[in-house]
Amino acid sequence: MTGLRAFLRPYSTPAATAGWRGVLWLGFALAILVALPQARALVAAGLAGGLVIGAFLILMRYQGGSGTPRRGTPITLFPRTVSLSPNGA
Repeated sequence: MTGLRAFLRPYSTPAATAGWRGVLWLGFALAILVALPQARALVAAGLAGGLVIGAFLILMRYQGGSGTPRRGTPITLFPRTVSLSPNGA
């Protein structure tokens, strides 16, 4: 971990971004977004992509139907046969 910190140290910004000083950096970012249509397109694409990925993950997590098994369905602890012998046979 020390090697990574030593590598990243020259690339970190010496300017503080905490508190009111961070507002200045937000102003710079907004000025760039206003001035450059390419930056607006990249931000819009990033937001749209994030929304699509978020919706996809939510839909993949959603399980259709009720959480209880249907009537007559056997409830098993292990759905497949479990072998307890050391050689797997």
